[in-house]
Formats: sequence, C-alpha cells, structure tokens
Amino acid sequence: MKASFDPKILAAEFAEAVQGGREPAIAPIDAKGHLFVLRRLIQDHSLAACRRYAVADDIPWGRFSKLDDLRMLVLQAPRAIDPGMADGPVFAPGTDVAICPRAGATRTMLVFTGVAHQFGGPLRLIHRWLASRNLSLIYLADTDWNYYLGPMNGLGVSLADKIEALRAIMGDMGSTSCCCLGNSGGGFGALLFAAGLGARRALAYSPPTKIRESLAAILQRVPNLDPLLAPDGTIDLADLLTRAETATKARIYFPAGNPHDSDEARNLASVPWVDAIPIEGLDGHNLVPRMVDRGLFAAHLDWLAGD
Repeated sequence: MKASFDPKILAAEFAEAVQGGREPAIAPIDAKGHLFVLRRLIQDHSLAACRRYAVADDIPWGRFSKLDDLRMLVLQAPRAIDPGMADGPVFAPGTDVAICPRAGATRTMLVFTGVAHQFGGPLRLIHRWLASRNLSLIYLADTDWNYYLGPMNGLGVSLADKIEALRAIMGDMGSTSCCCLGNSGGGFGALLFAAGLGARRALAYSPPTKIRESLAAILQRVPNLDPLLAPDGTIDLADLLTRAETATKARIYFPAGNPHDSDEARNLASVPWVDAIPIEGLDGHNLVPRMVDRGLFAAHLDWLAGD
C-alpha cells in the first residue's frame, strides 16, 4: 500500500466517477486497503458506488475474508430504502442513541450494536435490512464496553433509568410494543433489556450470557451492580431472566463449531422461553455475514418482527 494512501479521497474519487457516468479507477492497493476504501464508500456514498467497487474485477476475491464478507454484504443489501425511513442511523451528538422513527408504526426494534458500533457489518449497510420492516428503529451503542450495564449518554446510569428513558422515546414515537436485536456483546444487552422492557421477542447472535473474567473491571467502572449479581458472584443472564417479571420469547443463534459461543448459549438451557440454535458448519464468531450469505438473516428478522 502506498504511503500516500487515503481511503477517504479514493472513495470520493471513485463515487464521483460513478455518479458522473465515467469508468471509475481502482487504485493499486492491497486487500486491506480495499477494505478501508469500501468501508468509506459505505459510510459516505451511495450504494450504487459501493456495488461498483464490490464487483470490480481488479479486486481479487479470497485474499482477505473481511473484505470478501463486506463485498458480499454490499452486493446482497436491499437496494431501496423506504422513503419514510432515514438513509442510515445517526447518533445524536454526545449520545449513545440513534433514533429512526417510522410514521404510523406502533412497534419499535431496539438494535444493540457490538464491536466498533457495528452489527456484524457497518450500520449504514445493515440498516437497509432493518428499515424494510414496518417498525421504528432505535440503535444503541455500548461506548464504554460494559455489556450495556454502565451509564449510557442520553439514557441514564442505572438499568431502571435506561429502560424508563427508552420507554419514553418509544412512547413519543407512538410505539406500543418493542422487540430487541443484538450482536455479540450487544446480544447480552438485547436479552437483558428485553426482559426489563417486556419486549415481545428478542434475537441475539453469538451473545455472551455470563460475565466472569471481565466482571471485576466492570464493577470498578459501573456503580450499584450488586442487585444484578447471581449467587455465584457473576452477572448471569440465566439468573436475571429467571428473576424478571416478564418472560420474553428469545432466540439465540451461535456457531456450532465455536466452543466459547457454544458454552455461552448452553448457559441459558435452564430458561425455557429462550431457544439456543446452533448454526452447523461455522466456527467464526461473527454470524451476520454468514446469515446473509445463507439467506437466513431476513427470515430471522421476520420472526423477530412478527406477532
């Protein structure tokens, strides 16, 4: 990769050529560089420009799995977004919340993001699948990596405060019910908040379900978590969901070939309203690209948003 490589500039030049009807040039950079350019295209430019980059013959497949996954997501993403929905989530300055209301919708999907505030892929891209349903959307970010247990800018400090704030936001949008969706660490948040909100359904991909090794650090950063501790001293979703006043029907998908994610899913075997579903033939933690590639992601969202 050249020392002067700038993905923002290359993405802008490529998108400008596509918009102007010219043949866009592909820079002679390595696979990781192409990943950076494609991410920038997704962030700043049209899906048409992203698709042209993703299909470029000058960019080889099979060299870098993260690039292959992102190209596949671009090529399979729904091309149109309902005119009544935002083009993508925008987090209000200084907050961990992005609100995408849909006029007339009476249900909201709360989306708990994972690493780098993505959902197995860039939010602006994944939003295209989520925005195709008759739901308002609320995106949530765990800025301090506390499994959504800590303070959240724009919502509050305690779990009760955050749940009350979300109820108020949904009420202002005219929502009378909700469902929760989470990926990786966001899966923990989705299952936890679903119980507190009395959500109709919850869905999580490869979620942690019991906080052990990182608990000491979290307890130092986050005040007043003692009421959430299980008898064994951990924060255990099996314990918390059993104690909750409402039983939210939930599905967990996890890679069958990943021992850690399999153990986390089995931890909820004692909770009868949670179905833990292994995805055979996979061992990678990030299931979202694989679910899209197998044609399952939309079906999972249909179940989550259904009655």
